[in-house]
Amino acid sequence: MAKIKLQGFVELTNKLNKSISEVFDTVEDALLDCGNDLQQKAQDLTPVDTGALRSSAFTEAESGSNPSVVVGFEEEYAIFVHENLEAHHNNGQAKFLEQPLRENADKYAEHVKNKVQELIDRS
Repeated sequence: MAKIKLQGFVELTNKLNKSISEVFDTVEDALLDCGNDLQQKAQDLTPVDTGALRSSAFTEAESGSNPSVVVGFEEEYAIFVHENLEAHHNNGQAKFLEQPLRENADKYAEHVKNKVQELIDRS
């Protein structure tokens, strides 16, 4: 019976785990950049009456095996203002979150890709 002795396997595993962790961290950071940018663009388009809706915007990173970011508005009536295409607003508009997301989705995907590529290039 032949025996094989692996050397450096633990070190290799540790390096791979560190690399995977760095990729997840980089993706999370890039997604948060995109979320913050989207939040700002959405707030700029949010109709203003009292200012409560605009100031209720938030961006949250969600960590884990599938990093993501959530951008939204905490006011309970936000969905009604967002979806009402018939309402007239002196400033702002309906679809204040959806429109900038659609307009910038490719830019956001490119940003995440570029950040991961920068990490790879540094390694």
